[in-house]
Amino acid sequence: MYLLLDSIRKAEIAGKGKSEENLVKGVLESLKARLPYMDFARRPDARAGRGVGAQPSDFEALVSGTQFEIEVKSTKSINTIPYKNLSQLGMLRRRRMAGAKVIILIYRARERAWCVPDFDWLLETHRPEERASWNLSELKLYPTVGVPLTKALGLGELIE
Repeated sequence: MYLLLDSIRKAEIAGKGKSEENLVKGVLESLKARLPYMDFARRPDARAGRGVGAQPSDFEALVSGTQFEIEVKSTKSINTIPYKNLSQLGMLRRRRMAGAKVIILIYRARERAWCVPDFDWLLETHRPEERASWNLSELKLYPTVGVPLTKALGLGELIE
């Protein structure tokens, strides 16, 4: 248990200064190395110009037969993230309807902290006719991505 948490922290520290996606990748690699029932893949970025179309998420993970779609976002705003920053909401909704669990990890740059909004909450509060962004002020903040990601994957017992 503590070895896993220590490994996750080391992965996060090693990724300091890199993109948020690389921090998440480091945590996923750490989990994969220690858990035989966990695997993940990094999806190609449509903006990389490799001829790949829009993807539903940054990562796909499998844990004990459950599929997870993991999308990583960041915002410089204190309490909000614009709707346009999560343009693949429809694709993620479809994936969830097909059985996948959806995890949205948001790095709040000003607070230097992470939050994980519930996907249903994002869908329910998406009202572009009323406003242009989600209010994140009520969400719990985490200093690193390891703990909220591990919990969202249903592996919270490994770090508690």
